[in-house]
Amino acid sequence: MATPVPPDTGFVTYRHPTGVFTLRTPRVWIAGDLPDRSGVRVQFTTVEEGEAVARLSVYIVNTGQPMTPEAFAQAANAYQPPADLASFAWEQRDRTDLPDGSRRLTGVRTYPTLGPRALNIFLQGTGSFFSALEVDVTEASPAALDSLVTVLVPAWLLMTVFF
Repeated sequence: MATPVPPDTGFVTYRHPTGVFTLRTPRVWIAGDLPDRSGVRVQFTTVEEGEAVARLSVYIVNTGQPMTPEAFAQAANAYQPPADLASFAWEQRDRTDLPDGSRRLTGVRTYPTLGPRALNIFLQGTGSFFSALEVDVTEASPAALDSLVTVLVPAWLLMTVFF
């Protein structure tokens, strides 16, 4: 009997130089560190139809304190609207507090040159770490969405167990 092909076949393992996280990503994704004074922020970009598209960004900060439900709520609320260097407009559409204590947000961030981008943001607090995965699903093809799901599910499980 044949065994199924794992969905991450052909992926590579990205390890952040600090060791704070690893991800299995498609070989063609390009990782780039983004400046952030409070933690680690990495953006993963792919080329789609000849254009560079940042589909995923990972943000992790060691708060130095145990991530109690109250501390997580404070960190998650401080993250909204997502802090970025240019303070681009953010409109939250939905918020779901999940049974494991994490939070999922959906909304639109508007960039001056890119226009509106639909985002799914997953927030997690474990140990002393606060993490956020921002996923840009704007006009994503079915193949791009499959890649994002393949990357995110293990990453989310890792963050809930590892930290």
